[in-house]
Amino acid sequence: MGQTERGSFVVTLLTQPNEMFATSKANENRLQGQSELSPNAGITGRQVLRTLESALAGTKDALDSYRDVPQLDAFGQLVSVGVSAELLKHSCL
Repeated sequence: MGQTERGSFVVTLLTQPNEMFATSKANENRLQGQSELSPNAGITGRQVLRTLESALAGTKDALDSYRDVPQLDAFGQLVSVGVSAELLKHSCL
């Protein structure tokens, strides 16, 4: 991770695009082949990064919109693009 300017960081994320990641603790054993997989037991690394990308872009757009017109409406659709309370909490550190 490197800081390009004050308040700005560059982070290199590497993941296997087709590797499956569990969507919950309960699904970890299923992904390890110990029981039958449900359709939502995991997501691929590619899906993780695409969701992160859309969440960050959506957050940036909402913040830009809020700067122009200070109304919270811009933040209403962020969950649908992958934004979570955890993402926002940890992006403010």
